[in-house]
Amino acid sequence: MANGGGLESFLDTGSYTYFDYDNDGDLDIAALPQTGPLLFYRNNSSLNSIAFELRDSVSNSHGIGSKITIRYGGNEKLAQYREIQAGGGFISYDAPRAYFGLGEFDTIDSIEIAWSDGAVSKIDGPIDSQQLLRIAR
Repeated sequence: MANGGGLESFLDTGSYTYFDYDNDGDLDIAALPQTGPLLFYRNNSSLNSIAFELRDSVSNSHGIGSKITIRYGGNEKLAQYREIQAGGGFISYDAPRAYFGLGEFDTIDSIEIAWSDGAVSKIDGPIDSQQLLRIAR
């Protein structure tokens, strides 16, 4: 596989994960080929982003199955949605963290969390980007 983004490998790779290795707000990739060394792709982009971790003392500790919706762009005109999952694809793993790319926007207007047990929490902003928010209930 080769492309203009700098990702290049011809090894048969069945497991990978996206995560923010260097805590700079953009997602990096680690891939483990079936035969060969671990491949690491560092993302050096500089766009606005925000990430979330959930801590849940009511249902499950990392909020697995909870859904996060952010609204941004002024007057909540844009929205993105992520579900906290621990599993990835075949023999892959994703950390229980939700990442959102915001492009040119440096704040979000609101956050809505639909917890795995059905309860809903809403946080109104503005909330600055370029951070990892740990939200607990």
